[in-house]
Amino acid sequence: MKLPALALSCCALVTLAGCGGSSSTANTGERTAASITAAPASATGAPRTDASAARTQQHANTALLARYYGSIVAFGHEANGPNRSSILTVLHSYLSAIASGDWTTACSQLSAPIQHQLELLFAHAVHRQGCAPVLGALLARTPSSLRRGQAQLSIISIRTRGDRAVVLYRSRQFPHAMISMLREAGRWKAGVIAASNV
Repeated sequence: MKLPALALSCCALVTLAGCGGSSSTANTGERTAASITAAPASATGAPRTDASAARTQQHANTALLARYYGSIVAFGHEANGPNRSSILTVLHSYLSAIASGDWTTACSQLSAPIQHQLELLFAHAVHRQGCAPVLGALLARTPSSLRRGQAQLSIISIRTRGDRAVVLYRSRQFPHAMISMLREAGRWKAGVIAASNV
């Protein structure tokens, strides 16, 4: 089953109960797509060269991930180095803030378009103004244990292209989830979350 896309992060925030958090990337249980399947042997039974086995492994991983994440697995290229670290730092800061109910910090990690959508769509409904009060009104009643549950992230892949990125991950509540990221003025910000519990 492919992961359903959620058009607006505010809807996703409510669906995900805000997610949980972790204060550092060291506790993510990060693993890459390469660890999901083992490379098959060749049809003749002959040993594969390292390059051939790596290509076979990559194709198998992509096909498996595409079953759940669709064409997004082919978006851009896999992030590495400082870029990957920066994305993970923002993601964990955002999730940690949601988990602890620090709505101001959470909003500071959201991209400007997402903050604007939150305020436009929900300010009237919750009778609050500004990202932090709106986010708090939407998520404060969600049990903190549920919000903290998202702290147990397993990173599957981080795909980047220019100033856009998408993080594919799984958590205790959601075996297939992803969050879009946007680079604004040189800094990565969180965007739309989509998840499936199947």
